Amino acid sequence: MWVIAGLVLGLATSAAVIPSPTPDSLKPLGSDQALRAYAQGRLLEASGSYREALGEYVRALAFDHRVLPVARRVAELVGRLGDATSALEFANKALAIDSTDARSLWIKGTALMSTGRAPEALAPLLACVAQDSTQAEYVEALARAAEAAERIDIAARAYALAVEIDPEDGESWFHLAAAQARLGRFADADSSMRESTELSPMRPGQLFLQGWIAESLGRDDEAIGLYQHHLGVHAEDQTTRRRLVNLLARQGRWAQALPEAQRVSRADADDWETLAVEAEVAIRAGKQAESHAAITRLERQAENDINRAGGLCSMLIRSKRAPDAIRYADGWALRHPNDPGGPLLSARSRAVAGQPEAAIPYARAAVAAAPDSLLPRLLLARLLTDSHRYDSAESTLTALALMRPAHAGVLLEVASLREDRGDSDRAEAAARDALKIEPDNARILNFLGYLMADHGRGLDEAERLIRRALAIDPDNGAYVDSLGWVLFRLRRFEDARIQLERAVELTEGDPTIREHLGDTYRELKLLDRAREQYRLCLERDPRNARVKSKWAGTGR
Repeated sequence: MWVIAGLVLGLATSAAVIPSPTPDSLKPLGSDQALRAYAQGRLLEASGSYREALGEYVRALAFDHRVLPVARRVAELVGRLGDATSALEFANKALAIDSTDARSLWIKGTALMSTGRAPEALAPLLACVAQDSTQAEYVEALARAAEAAERIDIAARAYALAVEIDPEDGESWFHLAAAQARLGRFADADSSMRESTELSPMRPGQLFLQGWIAESLGRDDEAIGLYQHHLGVHAEDQTTRRRLVNLLARQGRWAQALPEAQRVSRADADDWETLAVEAEVAIRAGKQAESHAAITRLERQAENDINRAGGLCSMLIRSKRAPDAIRYADGWALRHPNDPGGPLLSARSRAVAGQPEAAIPYARAAVAAAPDSLLPRLLLARLLTDSHRYDSAESTLTALALMRPAHAGVLLEVASLREDRGDSDRAEAAARDALKIEPDNARILNFLGYLMADHGRGLDEAERLIRRALAIDPDNGAYVDSLGWVLFRLRRFEDARIQLERAVELTEGDPTIREHLGDTYRELKLLDRAREQYRLCLERDPRNARVKSKWAGTGR
């Protein structure tokens, strides 16, 4: 870095306090001496003698430190010479003369960026673009600062301006598509990506971004092809390979997914998650030798780690091998008789496998092994609830609430149990007690709001509660559904429709939410759409008699 301290030393006294600008002080140059020094500086700069030019500019400032063009020129030139700290100093001097000068704001922002202060750079760069949004370098600097500061919303707006300025700028189209995708605006990203591809067909990263956008828009076959093409060029990109595995698995193309999953796990042989994916894919592909080898490796890693042992059991149950999961859980507990988590592992494996009655004795053993622990008692209460032993479940939770009187989560469990058994008044009371303990707990806010909406009581308050939950967790599909449902109850059907359509997307088609959306379409007289939502709901929950009746009622 070239330091200009020697050149500016003579200015220390005069520049320490810069008077407020007056109309006269904003003239292009204030004195003949300043004019001559500035003109000489421009000549030297034009000839490439930057340091000598800088000396003349500093002399011009010495004659009149209130002249904006000179202060701005010094700031820009020292920045070009690599002295970001001095560039920032002189940009601030220029802005003290005119705080709205776009060029000085740009210099300040880029200097802050150069010193690794991207969040601080946003304010001057936003102000710069507000003053002049026609200069590509201003807009691009704002976009880069916003990306570095993880303000993707600002970056998207900046890149949108960049392509307005130059519609042939393929790089800005690409960055705009990436920002839109990160914001979840995949249809917009798809459109921007088409522009980028037409202008820059071979840009690095293009295939991955195209694949991600296609995947997010439900064009799975297209996304698979794009990911495969990308991996043909970037074979070591395991992040993209993981996405490819997930897509192939989602389509049930297990045999194709297996070699890709194996390549991912080979890249990091000690990574538990990738090995678990390989094992599950191998099981579902019907490859017994490969699945056995992967499970054996998982068992070795889980031998002294109960959390991994639980993960292995969950994977086996998900892969339709519940008996193997239960045998493994019981075996792990026998091999670790002094670990109080053993009985809990056996209980949870049976619970996940859909055997609540069989799990209850193990849950009781887990409570006895760790009488002061919260988890075994909560699991026991849930198992008793699932087995419709409501009185025993509530007594278990009541005892737990006495042990942990300030634990809002326990009170929420009490509220949920009471709602399950049809006691909505006492459920609401328990939820309100929980909310007193944790007034900003999104789960409690949503539970109470949805409970009130579902029973048609205090709907205005219910809406306020749910909106508070969404302010904390705005992309939670369950909370968005709750808002849609309370709007439905308020008979604001168009507003409800917007929220419920988003909730279906966020939850990938939760059947309860599809039913809510179907009800909303029915109220809006969109009977074909209502019928389709009920049909999709029944695909996931074919025994739902209530939805069957609604589906039949929308027939033509």
